[in-house]
Amino acid sequence: MVPADDPCAQVQAKADGRRDAGERTRQRLLAATRHLLAEHGEDAIRLRDITDAAQVNVAAVNYHFGSLKALYTAAIKEAIETVLAETVEQLSHLSDDATVEEIAAAWIRPTIATRCGACNERRAFMRIMARAASDPPEELREWKTAAVARIHDELLDHLRKALPDRSDAELGFRISCAAGILHVLRTDGLPAELEGMSPTELERYLVPVISGALAAGDRAQDAPTPSGAPHTPTPSGPPVASGAPDGTSAAPALAGRP
Repeated sequence: MVPADDPCAQVQAKADGRRDAGERTRQRLLAATRHLLAEHGEDAIRLRDITDAAQVNVAAVNYHFGSLKALYTAAIKEAIETVLAETVEQLSHLSDDATVEEIAAAWIRPTIATRCGACNERRAFMRIMARAASDPPEELREWKTAAVARIHDELLDHLRKALPDRSDAELGFRISCAAGILHVLRTDGLPAELEGMSPTELERYLVPVISGALAAGDRAQDAPTPSGAPHTPTPSGPPVASGAPDGTSAAPALAGRP
């Protein structure tokens, strides 16, 4: 409680209140922008759509962000950074002798948890990341490339240990192939029969697919297939270009529809 006889404290309390109110307005603008970007994309929303959803006046956008474009950029960056930070954290907990299956599980777990969760805000993060992956705004392309490289480097570091006989170029190609499957997860492209799965069930289903793309026929460490997951046979012969264990493209098969 601010002392009534302390004018300096009262002035500071009022300033703090204005600052807190300003931050709440800023966060409402970001949340409304993320939701609209996830649902419609940047080209389909107007300034008034955002301010109406955030229940603020139009001037608040310029006051807090300087421009509508800067608001878009801030919302997209925050969504991507949140997802990437969670993924880096999962990968950082892997041991040096992690199997390909364990690496795959750590990589996809944040995406699955968000996709299966009830929080619409978290799902918006996924959709924004998927949109930015295929068509990032010009001002974010360089930043996005550097941000995604963090995940690539973490994955590559663990895969070098799990598959020591493969070159960085080949492992990098496999990571790119498996990333296409994750893109399907982020764009709501899974077939209907997978939609009702719990995070645990979906992880058991997808880990053999992702690890199959990463291993591409190699099994430096033969870990058992997670209980309840469909069996993914390991082919004989050299690795295939598609990165999928059976020589077909894994991502379109998962997508189920255009």
